[in-house]
Amino acid sequence: MKKISAFSYPIVAFLLLSGCSSDTETTTANNAITSQACIQEYFNNSVSQSLTACVSCHSEGGQAESTNFLLQSPLIDNKESNYILLKEFIASTDSLIISKGTNEISHAGGVAMDANSKSIMQTFIAYTQGNEICYDETNIGTISSDTLSLISPSSTLRSASLKLNGEIPADSTLESISSIDAIDKELDKYMESDYFYQWLALKFNDVLLTDFYAPGRNAENLLNGDDFPEKYWYEEFWTKTNDDAPNMFSNSERYRMYKNVNYAISKEPINLMVHVIKEERAFSEILTADYFLVNPYSARTYGLNIDGFSFDNADVNLSIDAIEAKYPVDSLKEVKLDGIPHAGILTSITYLNRFPSTNTNLDRHRSSKTQLFFFDTDILALANRPIDAVDVIGNSATWTNENCTVCHNILEPIASAFSNWDNRGRYRPGWRVDLAPFSQEPGISIEKKAPASATNNILQWLSKEIVKDDRFAMASVKIFYKALLSRDALKKPQKEESNYEEALEAYLYENGILEDIKDKFLASSMNAKVIIKEIIKSPLYRANSIDIDNDVLSNAIGQAHLIAPEELNSKIFTTFGYYWSRYLQPYAQKENNDSNNHRLLREDNYKTLYGGINSGSISKRVDELNGVMANIQLRMATQMACFPTTRDFYFPMNERKLFPYVTQNQEPITEGSISDIKRNIQYLHKHILGEDLAINDAEIEASYQLFYQTYLEGKERVYNSEENRALLYECRVYYNPLTFERLSDEEHPQDEIVYDDNYVIRAWSAVITYLVSDFKFLYETSGE
Repeated sequence: MKKISAFSYPIVAFLLLSGCSSDTETTTANNAITSQACIQEYFNNSVSQSLTACVSCHSEGGQAESTNFLLQSPLIDNKESNYILLKEFIASTDSLIISKGTNEISHAGGVAMDANSKSIMQTFIAYTQGNEICYDETNIGTISSDTLSLISPSSTLRSASLKLNGEIPADSTLESISSIDAIDKELDKYMESDYFYQWLALKFNDVLLTDFYAPGRNAENLLNGDDFPEKYWYEEFWTKTNDDAPNMFSNSERYRMYKNVNYAISKEPINLMVHVIKEERAFSEILTADYFLVNPYSARTYGLNIDGFSFDNADVNLSIDAIEAKYPVDSLKEVKLDGIPHAGILTSITYLNRFPSTNTNLDRHRSSKTQLFFFDTDILALANRPIDAVDVIGNSATWTNENCTVCHNILEPIASAFSNWDNRGRYRPGWRVDLAPFSQEPGISIEKKAPASATNNILQWLSKEIVKDDRFAMASVKIFYKALLSRDALKKPQKEESNYEEALEAYLYENGILEDIKDKFLASSMNAKVIIKEIIKSPLYRANSIDIDNDVLSNAIGQAHLIAPEELNSKIFTTFGYYWSRYLQPYAQKENNDSNNHRLLREDNYKTLYGGINSGSISKRVDELNGVMANIQLRMATQMACFPTTRDFYFPMNERKLFPYVTQNQEPITEGSISDIKRNIQYLHKHILGEDLAINDAEIEASYQLFYQTYLEGKERVYNSEENRALLYECRVYYNPLTFERLSDEEHPQDEIVYDDNYVIRAWSAVITYLVSDFKFLYETSGE
């Protein structure tokens, strides 16, 4: 929505020019209503700061004290009186303040107003004179969901299944969906799968970034050896340190042991979040849990010998494979440490170190992140305007100066609540009190302090206070909003933003939906799965077009975003039955399931080059395609059209993922053969892209022509010996794709797929490359 000019319409109302502070509204020339509260908020947040260059002269004792424009100083403490003064000055002099401030009319102080300050003042004058509407929640237009076009319930379910379950639903399931609420039952099934919990862990790490400690022994190294003397307990059984003992760990076995330990410690906060959802508990338990999770290996590190769970020294004689079978690395148990007041994520060693404190920072970093993640409060956005140095004066400004306390009064109480945990994340009651006095006493706010009884367990008290506040519920909704849609929820715009009106409309529309989801979440006793289902069913997820002119909203609805490398890796497997591996040779196909070989999961391959993160130096995903990423897409599409195509033809037609309607030598010669080929192309469009197209659709014909022209040209090149009749080595089938047994024995020579004399296999590879490089495969979309 554009700003509405009074001069665009016949003048039907007078302009209210009075500066009386008791006014409640201004009627503009087009009968729109501007509230005085809106104008005063704009003055407080924008105009007052722009008067900094004026106040030194235009105030009592200043060089311009004889003029009729005298501001009250300091500006920060006198916004109300200066607001009234400026309105009255504008009412009597119109835009003289701009002419003087820019020195267009001779001004003893010279130029005192830059381009930005001039623009702010022009807007304020337009507001006060009624020439423009000052919009806020009371007078902005509303957006109806009827103006949005939504994808069908069945398309919504397909998208959700790929995201939450890593699978494409059966046609019968999709056909059974008659309404959007009918997908609930299927979503409930998806949210019981192992894939779903792995997806949650991936998304939670995008927030907490604690996988930074996953490599090596990075997480275990955070623990203090005096607190946990059994740290590195497995070293006792390493041959290098104890050559005389039998059945010791080799170096590679020792590596796997400490990897199992480090896995559990590094994943403690994320495992807790997943655990709470898996056990169908209130999501608030991620902060209020008076326990933490260990696996059989990390339990020993913490000195916990739990019968039947912790690794038993008697089993050191087993092979490492047998040990991991008996003690699964993903087996988790709730435990407590004596003398430690656990408070869920907040007291996790990896959380406390990932967002560390120092002797000068004094837990402010921990406070800001805790409020950002779990309290729907972005400290850095509370005062997002530049502050002039002249306005920050006095000792301990962060405690006393209003330019600073606007943030610090919110930041400091929660920072002080971390005071029992030192810079290294160790529980040390009272340690910080000896280091520095509190700028604010521990609490959830400056008004609500922690009771004296909570002195040694302040974070336990704080966590219970946080989850009782509606801001925790909204923060929870926004965690899953970003997990599902790969974008942050809209923030309330500032009035000085150029597209403020449409941004406010968009924000209010989106926030209204999120508020409704928050209420349902609270009504469900904080079942996080309710949030996921409601977001998926909402227009925020399902919209694919908008019928009003609002660019902000059009960019903040639907699913159009680049698929993360980890999720693309899974989608490739779902589509082909194979991962994109760094080993493509026929003899190496048994290595395909090893995630260590997946190109999109390896940092030294394409994980970070394709926009992924390493939770350390790269902590924000790249969501805008660049040249490198585009070439990675092309390489993936080319290689995944190679061996999966050939191997699919190895299986009987009714067991194939890609080619259930054609044979490997079926040429487009007869009408029946052409019909089969087009039918298979139609199937591929649905299987790969989710497009349900008629057989005579132009897209089907375009794909067929690609197949046909590739077939014609390639067959001719083979016939003329311009191209080898044999497939590329990586595309051949020499081994049984299931058993990995060599096929070139006397009993099965015909089972090898080496030659492609009629160029049919390579023509199909061209079609696969074309489809897999399509936007709908590489992006999450709300298209149908």
